[in-house]
Amino acid sequence: MEGVFPGPYLAWYPLIPAADELESTREEVRRVIEDEGPFHGLIGFSQGAALAASLILQYSAESNPPVKCAIFFSGALPWLLSSELKSLHRRYSEFECKEITAFVPEHMKVLLAHYRHATFPRYTLDEEQALWLHPATTPLRFPVPTVFIHGGRKDYGIDQALALIGLGDEKTGVRVLNHEMGHTIPRDDYVTDEMTEMIAWAKEKGSYYL
Repeated sequence: MEGVFPGPYLAWYPLIPAADELESTREEVRRVIEDEGPFHGLIGFSQGAALAASLILQYSAESNPPVKCAIFFSGALPWLLSSELKSLHRRYSEFECKEITAFVPEHMKVLLAHYRHATFPRYTLDEEQALWLHPATTPLRFPVPTVFIHGGRKDYGIDQALALIGLGDEKTGVRVLNHEMGHTIPRDDYVTDEMTEMIAWAKEKGSYYL
């Protein structure tokens, strides 16, 4: 990143956010959407993609979500508040929560405790917490067309980027692009043309939900 973009390099929230840190960050983005929108969709890179995913999953119970598509570049897995998961999961009477240990990258093993608490449909938390989501632990799926762009084997976040794809819903539309350039937004002309086509697809398909 240093060779392309000057610092400082900031984060939306810590690696393991507290409930208030997650909610204050999402509230900031929601305020921009309300004050400066409407926006057709959300685009996010890495942790920014996780934040966008969290916001969109909040709308999964709505028939007319305020954003109509999402583009994720090298996306990390999202976080939701435990109270939100309780509410959203009430719509699902059957869901088989799979063993997720094999899905977790080595450097994220510290988050396994969060999976234990998030196991559908049981909750053991007495206080509000931010919970890390994996498609094997939740029936929630994105209610809008989604594009997932990742850097393949050179992408140090590839485990989460691939898992994030599992939160897409074929019923609303899913497209995937592997550019094999690592954890970055590529600037190669050929790949840029492919990305542009996918983004246009998401925008057009999302228009059906307007």
